[in-house]
Amino acid sequence: MLNSKSIGNKIAMARKKINLSQAELAQRVSISAQAVGKWERGESMPDITMLNRLAEILSVDLNYFS
Repeated sequence: MLNSKSIGNKIAMARKKINLSQAELAQRVSISAQAVGKWERGESMPDITMLNRLAEILSVDLNYFS
């Protein structure tokens, strides 16, 4: 089972590694910066389609999130 806190931390780490702000990431996936913040804090989790898109944008393999 995927843990939302763990996935959030991984999103934040990958995002920071490529010097992208929450707002910039949000714009690229067409959601609000608040939603990205919620993901990174583990308050909510992106669905599998969104994880796929995040993997592309953050230049990580989809398995990185598991």
